[in-house]
Amino acid sequence: MVKQRHFIGITGSQGVGKSTFCRALYDSVRSQTQNTVELLSDLGAQVRSRGIPVGINSNIDTIAAVFTAHLTRERTSSASIVILDRCLVDALAYTRALDITSQAYTSLFEEIFKTKTSILSLVIHLELSSTFSRHNANHETQELRQSIDSIIPSVINENGLNYISMDAAQGDAITRATKEILAL
Repeated sequence: MVKQRHFIGITGSQGVGKSTFCRALYDSVRSQTQNTVELLSDLGAQVRSRGIPVGINSNIDTIAAVFTAHLTRERTSSASIVILDRCLVDALAYTRALDITSQAYTSLFEEIFKTKTSILSLVIHLELSSTFSRHNANHETQELRQSIDSIIPSVINENGLNYISMDAAQGDAITRATKEILAL
């Protein structure tokens, strides 16, 4: 039974089923707890709506806008359980994979990440499995998707985050994730 506030970060490269998974996870958790549950999604759309390029076309403004969007939505959420469709793990993985920032900015983003990820009770890494690797991603090359997928576990492990990895297409993925969240 969840008794305190928990942020659940869902991470993975583009096209691994994060948004679909998050909606189903939100419904599952909400139906099994008395706690308030909130799903924070559409981060990429928020950034794109400001005319900022995303994916392979990203630049320093993209990285800054993504970090800002993460910080803002986490600060303004109020539910007991907050499911983040994309989290700061993604932001740092993209920062590293794209390698488009100076050392000073990279250090700043690393520090923001280290400061803010302490709020994450659980990170769920949705892997780029064979089910999803064949799917085209809107704004990313296959190489970028693979790079992001390989960097995410490093980011998680370097920072000692509590996590599970899974394929969103597995039949029991939602059930497993729900049990992990409700056990927090």
